[in-house]
Amino acid sequence: SVTSEILIGIFTVVLVILFLFFGLKYMAVNDIPLFTKQSVYDADKINWSGVFSASSLALLAFCGFDAITTFAEETKLTLRKFSWTLMAAAMIEAAIMVSTTFVAAAATDWTTFTDDELSVAYYTLIKEWSSVGLAKAMAVGSQVCMATCILAFIIGTARIFYSMGRDHVLPFFKFFGHLSPKTDVPVYGAILTGVVGIIGALFFNWQFISTIVSFGACLGFIGVNISVIAQYWVKEKDHKIFRHLLFPLIASIGIGYVMTQQTKECLIVGTIWTVVGIIWILYRYSHDKEYRELADSGRINTDIM
Repeated sequence: SVTSEILIGIFTVVLVILFLFFGLKYMAVNDIPLFTKQSVYDADKINWSGVFSASSLALLAFCGFDAITTFAEETKLTLRKFSWTLMAAAMIEAAIMVSTTFVAAAATDWTTFTDDELSVAYYTLIKEWSSVGLAKAMAVGSQVCMATCILAFIIGTARIFYSMGRDHVLPFFKFFGHLSPKTDVPVYGAILTGVVGIIGALFFNWQFISTIVSFGACLGFIGVNISVIAQYWVKEKDHKIFRHLLFPLIASIGIGYVMTQQTKECLIVGTIWTVVGIIWILYRYSHDKEYRELADSGRINTDIM
């Protein structure tokens, strides 16, 4: 329900505030300055390869903001208000990521952590900053929030499957394009997404999965920026140099470079998946009249990721 979603959102914000509070308190008690070589820039520990790898994960984190767009067909907001909602969500996400990462880096020397401690970094930091009991309580709370986020991602992904199935982009149109008559939720797509997610969590390395997903996120964001140029600069002839050409072009180049800095395995799998998607779309376009008419009219969702 809407009420439960609001409560979960408030609870998540409270956890972020507590994280920042205990980190800053730990620094104050131990006389640790906020702006240090360790927290701002340490040439001995930073290299460009690591920066670009981390940037791809940061882009992955913004999929939360991007997931809002999957509910565009259901919102009662006007297009202008919905656009401002997206921008506000992106800025809030950026502020949270920058502030929490900065405080964590300033308050603690990450190089002293073992691999096991790094795998549960949130718990490790709170335990060091406060107490074991509080760390356990906040860790449980964060997992509750994570579970709700996972559900949101599942429904968001199912919505993408639904639009692609409805528009004949995916095969098995009746499966992916199905909506529950009672809830108007694409239940088949949601179940499939959940099952694939569970299998991935059980049998695949999370670092590999995160890089694969970030590859898709990078490609998707490049597509968004290119679509701005195609829609406004080319199609509508709205030649605003910065807004409709330079900014999206610079963003596309920057994200593209970040994407190329992934691991070899990630680039191979991501490229194969992209090529397969392109081939499939071309096949649908040449063999499905309904799909071709929708694509030519610009009323189709061609998101292949």
